[in-house]
Amino acid sequence: IITVKYSSSGNLVWSSRYNGLGNDDDLASAIAVDGLGNVIVTGYSVGLISSEDFLTIKYNSAGTEMWIGSYDNPDMNDIDIANAMILDNSGNIYIAGFSIGNGSAEDFATVKYNAVGDEQWVRRYNGGGNDYDITSGIAVDGSGNIIVTGYSAGNGSSEDYATVKYNSSGVQQWASRYTGPGNVHDNARTIKVDAAGNVYVAGEVGLSGTGYDYATVKYN
Repeated sequence: IITVKYSSSGNLVWSSRYNGLGNDDDLASAIAVDGLGNVIVTGYSVGLISSEDFLTIKYNSAGTEMWIGSYDNPDMNDIDIANAMILDNSGNIYIAGFSIGNGSAEDFATVKYNAVGDEQWVRRYNGGGNDYDITSGIAVDGSGNIIVTGYSAGNGSSEDYATVKYNSSGVQQWASRYTGPGNVHDNARTIKVDAAGNVYVAGEVGLSGTGYDYATVKYN
């Protein structure tokens, strides 16, 4: 994983590299900057005795590594890939991705770190189909609640939108699913929250005769 900082005029300020313990694939998927100018990068990294694990690195504004956090499902030691990240106003870091479960294929996995890199909690979501559940986006509202979205194999349906809300302590508030009228491939791609805490999820749904269409869902 390589992180590069440029000045506002495009000059290279610094670059930092990370090679995981497995000396194998290390791929970044998201980056964020906190209110102090620290830089947080997430993605996945092959471990020394594990497969792909969530990998999160925090650098200060000068590019000096401050801490590294990783997540490997202790029940499986299989594929765990982070693909989305959000920060709250206190500098806490929330990582979302998918992680192989014990008998459940991929599950949503959401990890919270505080600003100094201490893991606060991990929450997993396994959809009704007990099959693949793949995250695509994460958001935080003004009260510090975390909302994760993606697509999820349904029970009697193909992929559905799946959206899960947790409070800042990791307690699930609700989980909502959307199945398009074609009842086939419905893939949530991105998520936003407004000032009133309403949640908007956008993606595509498969429909007979028109291929894939945009589909936008609003939750209160």
